[in-house]
Amino acid sequence: DELAELQYDVPEEPPAGHGKDHVPLLWMVVVRACELYQAERGVYPGGAGLDGGDAPPGPPGAGETAALAADADAVWTTYVPAALALYGLAGTEVGGWMRRAHAEEAVRWFAAEVHAVAAVVGGVAAQEAVKLITKQYVPINNTYVFNGVASVGSVYKL
Repeated sequence: DELAELQYDVPEEPPAGHGKDHVPLLWMVVVRACELYQAERGVYPGGAGLDGGDAPPGPPGAGETAALAADADAVWTTYVPAALALYGLAGTEVGGWMRRAHAEEAVRWFAAEVHAVAAVVGGVAAQEAVKLITKQYVPINNTYVFNGVASVGSVYKL
């Protein structure tokens, strides 16, 4: 028997009880926007001034706050629209769900790799490998995105 193909339509309804801010696809777009920023500028957004050399004078923490705000603004105005276009989501309902707060949050955590989220995604990858090897169940088709904030995962066929 051939494996049945699962397809999830994009856009999707937000996870129950979480609102549109926690749709995993939004976070995938903003992470991709941060990667575009990094590819062009050589550092992930949120990294400017971390060594203290580029921080403007002022009270402690003021330079970091200004640098984070500037990076979030760049991600939101330049790189989020580019990432939405890259995925064909510009002008769609999902694109309308994006908010500047997504860019601010992504910049604030500055490319952090949270171990608990990595463990969950690694577990999903291992489960999918077992499905492929044993040919007993239908594997995920295409792209799996896990939102660690809301503990919600979704599958997208891009």
